[in-house]
Formats: sequence, structure tokens, C-alpha cells
Amino acid sequence: MSHRKLSIAFTLLLLLGFAVSQAQPLKTEEPAFIYASPDAHTTPDYQKVIPLLLAEWEAAYQPIRPGSTGRVVLKVYTNSGMGLRTPPGLVLALADALVERGFARENITIADLDTRRLRASGYLPALSDGGATFHGMPVISLDNPKYHLKDWFYESPLPPHPLLKGAEEGKNLELLEGDEDRKSFLPAPLLFNLDFWINLPVAFHHPILGMSGATANAGVWSVSNQSRFFSRPVSAASSTVEIAAIPELQRSWLFSIMSLEAYQIIGGPRFNSYYTQSRPEVILSADPLLIDRYALAAINASRIQRGFDPISPDPLFFRYGESLDLGSANLDSTRLKSVQ
Repeated sequence: MSHRKLSIAFTLLLLLGFAVSQAQPLKTEEPAFIYASPDAHTTPDYQKVIPLLLAEWEAAYQPIRPGSTGRVVLKVYTNSGMGLRTPPGLVLALADALVERGFARENITIADLDTRRLRASGYLPALSDGGATFHGMPVISLDNPKYHLKDWFYESPLPPHPLLKGAEEGKNLELLEGDEDRKSFLPAPLLFNLDFWINLPVAFHHPILGMSGATANAGVWSVSNQSRFFSRPVSAASSTVEIAAIPELQRSWLFSIMSLEAYQIIGGPRFNSYYTQSRPEVILSADPLLIDRYALAAINASRIQRGFDPISPDPLFFRYGESLDLGSANLDSTRLKSVQ
């Protein structure tokens, strides 16, 4: 093995040790179920992988069956466009698995924030074609005002992003109590009239959050007026965690599934193919912090292999998330269950 490869391997061990030492384990730590293809150069076969992962989760917890409503929401990520989106193959395989378990396809809804980006990512048909379905499943935009319930919002004194408001530099921009711009409306379709929702995030480096993944997709990427949170790392991390930890959102959140078919190591959320990597790995867990820690290790490994430093400092949302019992960022190997 070359000196460079030894150096990379040693650095990765240090990163893993640092991640474990920084985490403060909760009383109960959820496992993660991971499928890794033996062929490192293939795209995951989701029609094979998803049933395997669901079966492992059901064996550890309980069968996935229709409840009182028979409705499910799949929260995808489309903010970066076609190149860095929740893989459609994953969504279709998951929908097929849910149909096999008794759910009607028309009761499986695909949701994300923005209609335009859902369309640009291929989840909505072209305007000229009409319609709002993806392979028989309804597709909705969470920023539609009809999903904004007046009493269900996350309130913060942070103003909208300066680019949107033309704010003057140095001006005190904190908003007064009662100002509508303090509100970010919560995703009502993930809160009410459903059996559960499943989080389907994408991993990428984010200049303010450090990284975006399962926690962010359930947090800031699920509410209106979210650009204001990205003014500084502390507000981005705290808002992401506080939204994701809202009890009503937690109550209906079954788990997250992340594919590493495409992840971006530098410069997100804007897609850049030069910095996009791929691994034939899919991870399922009820703990978003564990998924994000695993994804961060993959991002940092790719950064090191390409001559870049790991992401630093460690993203703040890990620490905040543990303080609110959102999960545990402890990447101990005993929590990672290989599925084949």
C-alpha cells in the first residue's frame, strides 16, 4: 500500500475516532441498517435493496401496515435540481414496497418545498403536460399556502434573507414579536391526516450548516421562509434541530432512508458535478443524526482522497441535536447493521 493510501486510511481512523469521542450517547441508541453493494461502481438496485432494508427494520421494530388513514408522505429533497436529488429509483422502490404491504399508491404522497424545483427534478411533469403525479402518486409542494395552518409555525426573530429584503448592512434586523416574517409555517401534510412520513434526504456539504442531510431535510428544508436561517452557523444549526425535534413532526416520522448514489463534497446546495461523488450504499435509520454522521464520514473520506481538508468545524447541529434528544451522533460500529 502506498504512503498516500496509508495516510488516507490513518486520517479516516482519526476522523472516526473523533466522531465517536465527540458524541454523548443517549440512553437508547437507534441502529442503522446499511446496504453496500459489493461492486463499488454500480448504482444501487433499489428494487432489491429497499425490501431488504424494510425487512430488517420490521424484524427489529414492527410490521409496516396501513393504519387509520392509510396515507403516507415521502419527503424528498429537490432543492439542488436534477443532479443532486432524492433518486427516483429509490422512491419508486419504496412505493412498490409500501403497496405490497397494503397501501394504495394514490395514498402515497411525494412532498418537498417548491413546485418549480420538484418539476426541475423530474418529480412533476412539464407544465405543458399538465398533472401533478409521479407514477400514480400525488406530488405536493409544502410552500403552498393551503398547507400553512395559522397556529402551526416555527417562530424566530431572524428576518428573511437580506437578498430578499434589501436590508442595509449593519442594521438591527431582528423582527418584533407579531411580525409575520418571524414565522416559518410547519409542513401540515407531515403532521396531520397520515399514518406516517418517511424522510428521503440527500447528503452534501453546506457552507453554513457544515453539511445537509437527514436532519436538515426534516428541519429547515421542510418549512416556509427558511432562507433566513442561513445567516450564520448557530442560527442554521439551532433552527434545523428545533424544527426536526417538534413533537408533532416526530410522532409521525417513521425513519429516514439516504442513498449515497450522489453526494456533494464541496459547495452545496448548488449542484456541481465536479465535486459530486457516488457510493453504492443505502442507509436506513430512525436516528437522523446517525445517518448524517455516517454521510459526513463519507463526505470527509472523499474530500481527503481528492486532497481537500475534512469539513471543519464539526457541524453544530450534531451537538444541538443530541441536547434535544433528536438522536445520537455516536458512530460506533455496533450501531451499524450490515444488510445483504
